[in-house]
Amino acid sequence: MWPFKKKAPSSIAFRSAVKQGSLIDMQARPYLKLNREKNINLPLGITPAAYQAFIDVPGEDNNVRGLKLARWAAVLLLFIDLSQKMEDKAALDLVYDIGILRLSGFGYSRSIKVRVEEIDENSSLVFMLPEDEYPLPM
Repeated sequence: MWPFKKKAPSSIAFRSAVKQGSLIDMQARPYLKLNREKNINLPLGITPAAYQAFIDVPGEDNNVRGLKLARWAAVLLLFIDLSQKMEDKAALDLVYDIGILRLSGFGYSRSIKVRVEEIDENSSLVFMLPEDEYPLPM
């Protein structure tokens, strides 16, 4: 069972980061349906650098139908699997490796970091590269 089930309104800080371009809202189409199927109602954001590294991969025809969604599914579903196995779900800063899907058939692995400050009505999940600065005020 997905541990972060509580519906959370988008915080002002999260919306502001999306508006300023320091986060990309992953609760938008085409990603929203997958998130809902997995019972994830928290605001989900990804830094532009992580979006380019994992979802909109340079040098690829990223307009192939369903490719970006498939890449997001790989990132999100592995996170869900790993987070369910964690003991402490009150605060989470998880780094894991994920294989990048490429149309050429060749892939590579890269690390992604996910941060959750709190699991309450003000929570949000932020996906970023390990070297990215956290885009929300702490």
